[in-house]
Amino acid sequence: MLEENKRIVRRWIDEMCGKRNLAVGDEIFAEDMVDHNPVAKQAPGLEGQKQVLRELWAAFPDFHSEAEGIVAEGDQVAVRWIATGTHRNEYCGIAPTGKRMIYRGIDVVRLAGGKIVERWGISDDLGLMQQLGAL
Repeated sequence: MLEENKRIVRRWIDEMCGKRNLAVGDEIFAEDMVDHNPVAKQAPGLEGQKQVLRELWAAFPDFHSEAEGIVAEGDQVAVRWIATGTHRNEYCGIAPTGKRMIYRGIDVVRLAGGKIVERWGISDDLGLMQQLGAL
């Protein structure tokens, strides 16, 4: 079970987010999953996860993410990830800068029935805003 849960989380970061395959989300997230750390104006559930990715991909057309480390215990998986991209379109009210960003974070998810049902996350939003010159 632990290895399967880690595989599911790796698919989220590497395939859904990194390779822009939103269909993976339908396979690995419960439709009514709970995001305990949503971004401003994020829709609930799986649709909210897709919304956040669409916004990132629009702002950073070359956006890429990958899992750097994964640890699992019981029904929870922690993943340390890195994302990169070039700021080509508006993001969070910030006009395009053309600047390259490196964005890191850690997420902990709980899985049930082979699907992600809850997410807690923290990311270096301050560092991202500094890289974009917003601060």
